[in-house]
Amino acid sequence: MKRNQLILSIALLFFSTGYAQQSKVSPITHVDFACPSGITVTYDLNSSQPVDSVTLYYSPNKCDWLFAKTVTGDHYNQAPGTGKILFWDNFVDNVRWGKFYFKVEAPDKLPTEPPSNWSDMQYVGTFHRNSETGERIIYSGHTGAWMVTITDDPGGFIIIDDGSSDPTLSSRLETMYVADTWVDPERYKVTNNTSPVSGDGNILFRVGMASENNTGAPRYGRIQVNSTVSGSPHYIYVRQGEQADNISGDYADVKWIPYNLGNYNNPSQYGNGGFVDYPTKAGYIYQWGYSTTDDTPRPYPPQGSTLSPPWSDIFAGALYTLSSVCPTGYKVPAAPDELVSCVIGTNSVWGYYADGFFDHRMIEATAEGSFGGANAVVSKGNDDVAYCGRLVFNSNTHTSIFFPAAGQRIYTDWFYGSAGMLNAAGTLGEYWSSTMDSSIFGFYLGFGNSYFSISNAGYRAMGSSVRCIAE
Repeated sequence: MKRNQLILSIALLFFSTGYAQQSKVSPITHVDFACPSGITVTYDLNSSQPVDSVTLYYSPNKCDWLFAKTVTGDHYNQAPGTGKILFWDNFVDNVRWGKFYFKVEAPDKLPTEPPSNWSDMQYVGTFHRNSETGERIIYSGHTGAWMVTITDDPGGFIIIDDGSSDPTLSSRLETMYVADTWVDPERYKVTNNTSPVSGDGNILFRVGMASENNTGAPRYGRIQVNSTVSGSPHYIYVRQGEQADNISGDYADVKWIPYNLGNYNNPSQYGNGGFVDYPTKAGYIYQWGYSTTDDTPRPYPPQGSTLSPPWSDIFAGALYTLSSVCPTGYKVPAAPDELVSCVIGTNSVWGYYADGFFDHRMIEATAEGSFGGANAVVSKGNDDVAYCGRLVFNSNTHTSIFFPAAGQRIYTDWFYGSAGMLNAAGTLGEYWSSTMDSSIFGFYLGFGNSYFSISNAGYRAMGSSVRCIAE
């Protein structure tokens, strides 16, 4: 092999998302380089379909996806079989180090199967911060006709389109759902309001904001989806604004923040003042109490089995540890009235939430831990893990808030795992209150795919999520 040339043979295999066999494209792969005068990549298409193009992504720090160029002409072999791509310095503007990512794409087809099926689970809401207007992608497997309409939109702040005006959408779907690489949605605006949006087959549309929200309070709306699968209309609740807000008109003074609590010992971890940075992210897990002499908060990560400090399963008479965990201006809700403000005067629905993070990542087949949920998690295996969950909404005002189903850490050795083990992530959510019920139990807000309620039977040493309210 010549010193200034790299020849890499790569078998481009079919890819399975876990939901449907992927046969349209290959997985994205990469080639590292350093100061060559040229790089030749040979690849085996291993397909009966011709190649439409080869798209090259260039990353100077081997991490960020900055831009893409489509290789055409003499740089690729359009026929099935083995092709060859030749990359020269001037193709990437004379930058001489970094990493190439490339994919081979069949013509006129979306590059990946949807990450879910509408008949199994639907998107139930979207979320933008006040300063955000970029795309939220609703993409799901579906058979038959469907139509999406903006039905409730005070002030006209909601925009939807089918994505056909954005030529980069296909490559982004490949990047997100096959390479599992997050793409910042603020780089991609929804500029053409084409409501209603309709189609036949897979559901695909984008939700954006017409402008930033400068009203001083969240604004809410609703989108209606009619499909042959759902039968009756399905609603997606839209929210723009991250301020704490009341959901139930019966408890106007109780205002919930839309984010889970992050790491008490490292409040800057998520860059959001002690909270996680997206509503679907699990955040850290806390015990109501773990000792009869120590009330220091102990945040535990949302994933993994290595826990520090070691897990304590003391629950009888355990001291309350959560009095100071919420950032300044917030507190853990008390039972019954503050906790019940999410239950009385509201409705709730189980599903996915398009917050700019969850909808821009590959959905994993199973969640971590014992009894992990199926097709319920993204960014699995790290502190940014995010889940499907339950959206609480007011049918009259359309106010809404989302709770991810982050599961629990088991309080003691039990039939479904050992003490401290993650359990039922992606299938249930449990959120502590500040109120004890007895020397053993504390009150918590709990839910699954078919219920949403308050319980007084949370063992104090159980590890659960924390959602703060405004003081």
